[in-house]
Amino acid sequence: QSSPSVAIWANDGDVSRCSKCSSYFSLVKRRHHCRNCGKIFCWDCSNYKAALPFSPKEQVRVCVTCNADLKQNKQQSSSPATETLSDQDFKRWQKLTQKYATDVVTSKQVLSLIKKTKTSGIPPQFRSFLWPIISGSNLSCTKNHQFYQFLLSQDEEENPELTQLLLSDIQRLNLTNPNQEKQIQNIIRSYAIFNLKNNHQKYKYHQSLGFIVYILTTVLDEENSFFMLLEIMKKYKFSFLLDDNSPFLKKTLNHFEQNCGYFIPKLMKHLTG
Repeated sequence: QSSPSVAIWANDGDVSRCSKCSSYFSLVKRRHHCRNCGKIFCWDCSNYKAALPFSPKEQVRVCVTCNADLKQNKQQSSSPATETLSDQDFKRWQKLTQKYATDVVTSKQVLSLIKKTKTSGIPPQFRSFLWPIISGSNLSCTKNHQFYQFLLSQDEEENPELTQLLLSDIQRLNLTNPNQEKQIQNIIRSYAIFNLKNNHQKYKYHQSLGFIVYILTTVLDEENSFFMLLEIMKKYKFSFLLDDNSPFLKKTLNHFEQNCGYFIPKLMKHLTG
């Protein structure tokens, strides 16, 4: 292991099949770790080389999914809208990500670095690494890989109304990438089934989830996006915020109206006019 991995590496003994094609490992078909997500794949599904965000000069083995995601993130990072970093600030962020290989990275350290480098947040090229660590979703994803696959395998015919609602709601996002649209549909549907199986009937589905999941899938792969959604809804109380009868929702909207009316009166007039 020549470089720190984004996710905790899965144990060889815990995995008997490729995480992508599900083929069984043997003396001939050997296990290979993806240096980006930490999961185990066969040679065919991990025969790719890519530079990780925290080590841009080194090409390492990655799986087919991470290879595509890293290429997409690289294109987004090179766009004019992306926040640029000085060499010194880039090295500071790089040092923080490399610290995770031997130590713990905390949200306080990230916030301190944001202030020190005067960035508007975590730079795009480091989000896929730091978001899961700060939220704790990287641990959930590594420990519960088979659980997400189980949710995906559930028969859609059991709840056709939910499927139709998802399709119509996702169309409002006006996505141009059919692959990302399918990912968002899978994540939201899995989240709905997860809540249904845990008897959280009132949190079965929220229309606003599409916008949250869209942001996650622009940075993370499908499975990491799902587990980060779980952390967001549980740890940061978003499930209460999105409940129709939630006082948190009314309180948040009230704060928005007050701040918008004070700081952006023209916008508030447009919204209420």
